[in-house]
Amino acid sequence: MFPRVSLLIALLLCLGVVDAQVQRDAVKEQLIEDELTAVAPAAVADFKAGTAAMDADDHAQAAKFFQAVLKQAPDFNPAMRRLGLSLAESGYVEDGMALVEDALSKKRSPENLISVAGLLAYRKDRKVTDEQRERAYTLALEAEHAPKVGADEDYEVMLADLALKQNHDDVFRSTTNKLVATYPELMQTHYYNALLQAYDENWSVAENEIKRAESLGLPHEAVQEFLDSGVHKEVLIRRWAWYSVFIVLAWVAGLLALFLLGKLLSARTLTSIENANPNEIATRSALSLRTWYRRLINVGGVYYYLSYPFVIVLVVGIAGGLIYMCFMVGRIPIKLVAIVCIGALVTVYSMVKSLFIKIESEDPGRPLTHDEAPALWELTKSVARAVETRPVDEIRLTPGTDLAVYENGSREKRRTILRAEF
Repeated sequence: MFPRVSLLIALLLCLGVVDAQVQRDAVKEQLIEDELTAVAPAAVADFKAGTAAMDADDHAQAAKFFQAVLKQAPDFNPAMRRLGLSLAESGYVEDGMALVEDALSKKRSPENLISVAGLLAYRKDRKVTDEQRERAYTLALEAEHAPKVGADEDYEVMLADLALKQNHDDVFRSTTNKLVATYPELMQTHYYNALLQAYDENWSVAENEIKRAESLGLPHEAVQEFLDSGVHKEVLIRRWAWYSVFIVLAWVAGLLALFLLGKLLSARTLTSIENANPNEIATRSALSLRTWYRRLINVGGVYYYLSYPFVIVLVVGIAGGLIYMCFMVGRIPIKLVAIVCIGALVTVYSMVKSLFIKIESEDPGRPLTHDEAPALWELTKSVARAVETRPVDEIRLTPGTDLAVYENGSREKRRTILRAEF
């Protein structure tokens, strides 16, 4: 069953009766006047005047002109119908209904069918019963399929409305699709298509359609009521779901790019070191390679900390999504929900806690002062001058037979340390 949104469709009252339209089909009107000319040519002027008054919403005056027409042509069906509609609009609903029913009994034209359907379904004097609305739907369905002169959207609009109200979902769907194909610039087309798309859970399309209907004249209150019925919420959920998927894919792509670049630069750096002559100064390309490798490691460190809030949101989002799915299914497994919530909280707590844990690092061995080995200190300064870099800040002695240089400290207080193993 299609969703019900208690909208206004008072706008259908002006479309529910075909003969009450302001912009009439000139070809159709000419055929009616030609028919009247054949039986009562003197009545044509009154018929035209009655039609003009009807279109100007002067229904009392229109009724007088149509009564004059019927005195000259008692069986002229269009005059009977229009007189009945004018009387109904003037407040004489029962009298008007009787005349339109009489016109229908004499001729089951699409105009008579939809006129009776309109008076049944949109009566102003009393509450419409379900039986009356169902009969109106049957008449509107017959009218829509009846042969017509020219195109007229009123048939599809009324049939769509009545099919919606009477839960004839297949007819509502087919009629709405016909409106979309035939009358794309009609406000009611986009309104009913919005309902149809909401039923099919095409939430973004439904939102676009109702906004298009608003641009064509649908009251803002009706649009807001439709969106507040859950459509806008569903649009936001799906929109943010797609955003989340995109962000996750971008994050994973970043991790993969860092991994592949790191592996490539690591392999090339090691190859460069293995192939280099230890007795010669490193070439410019080798130094450049090491510089880019160091930059990549720094980027990886920054990416690690940037990933923290993202991973926290991802953990909370997955937990929330699992709980939401339980609500959607209609069954809430308490133990599973508890495990998911506790697991998410523990994970988030552990991640946040790790940000504030500071691991104290100690340099190996003991420091070697300048007085203990002045020649070694002078040698390090000579090497630094030769390779055009700053000298080491500290020399430490450790057990073994090897040499290594490393940096320690923050960017502002970075120290270059020579580790000498003896």
